[in-house]
Amino acid sequence: MDSHVQNWADFPSVFYFVGLADIGQPYTCEQWGDAGVEGIPMIIEDPGTVFNWLHDSFNAYPTYAILNQYMEIVAKPWPYGNTDGLIQDLLDACMECNSTDLDEDGINNDVDNCPEDFNPGQEDEDSDNIGDACDDCANMPGDINDDYSLDVLDIVSIVSIILNSLVPTECQVADADFSQDGIVNVLDVIQIINTIISAPRLNQMDGIASVIVYSENEMTYINIESNIAFVGVELDVLDKNPISFELISNDHMTTEWGFSNDVNKMISYSPDNSRFDNNTAQYILSGDELDHGDINIIIGDSNGEIIQINRSNFENGFMNTPEKFELNAVYPNPFNPSTEISFVLNENMNIELSVFNAYGQKVDTIVQGYQSAGSYHFTWDASLMPSGIYFVKLASGNIIETQKAILIK
Repeated sequence: MDSHVQNWADFPSVFYFVGLADIGQPYTCEQWGDAGVEGIPMIIEDPGTVFNWLHDSFNAYPTYAILNQYMEIVAKPWPYGNTDGLIQDLLDACMECNSTDLDEDGINNDVDNCPEDFNPGQEDEDSDNIGDACDDCANMPGDINDDYSLDVLDIVSIVSIILNSLVPTECQVADADFSQDGIVNVLDVIQIINTIISAPRLNQMDGIASVIVYSENEMTYINIESNIAFVGVELDVLDKNPISFELISNDHMTTEWGFSNDVNKMISYSPDNSRFDNNTAQYILSGDELDHGDINIIIGDSNGEIIQINRSNFENGFMNTPEKFELNAVYPNPFNPSTEISFVLNENMNIELSVFNAYGQKVDTIVQGYQSAGSYHFTWDASLMPSGIYFVKLASGNIIETQKAILIK
């Protein structure tokens, strides 16, 4: 037995003890091989409990037993024999158990924020639940420059990421995605500013904005009117050439834009999240004649939540009635956890826009009812849905359009 004890003496997960319970057999420590010496099994006075628990009825001698981490008897070898292999197997099986301490820092895996790296202090300066000892990114949400504070420099950096004027690292993208929705956009800017200025979160607002897009004299105009206050706007325009953006009035708003990889991006915001005057905004886009279907619009409320858009397109001052009933491809795709869905109606009709899973089961209805001819834009939030393939279906009577969407969490 001493050889087993010595073999595992430096391994804290293996422990030996001896229970003395043989009536009329007052063995001494020396007779037990000096058991009880530090580093060698301790001796307990056992009135019969452990002995009876482990004892084989046909054998009067104390039984040698091996227990696992759940105090279950896994073997009672007799005589002692070589059990090192069995002990090692038990330890290997326990490596995946939350009750173990892989890095031996005194904190079990289920509460250790860095279970594979020794970090006794468990310092976590950026408060991201990853111990500094194994944190590849000092990724405090919103802290783009990793100085452990949120300030205007972080806002400047995230705007540069949105406008593609800064090629971010993987860590910077993680920092910039303040809302953790998998997309870096104006909503993240709004939420970071609210954190910087300690703005209280307002009650849930059901915002909806009427957006009119029209072309006139080789200019494209975008008029926005919302039923609630909005504090940020982002425009993404697909075009092979750079275009310029102008925000009419609303001089307190900062408007910046950039061009990269055939995409023009513009963002409007204020350093203190001030609202747009009268909950309205008008933009003038100058450049080549633009396809209205290539203009994507994101509007954020005071909490940094997206506002639903009802959109109409006009050309040359007249309503541009779509030529066909059409559901456009969702964007982004794949997505996590939200994606944008747009469609056009060539006449007034009752429609239903719904989502089905891969088994053909309806999991959500986005909009249902009578709609006028025109273009529409909605956001589908799939936060409560599992990862997988989904099908967005636009239906009106026997007319059906379907698009596939992939949710990856």
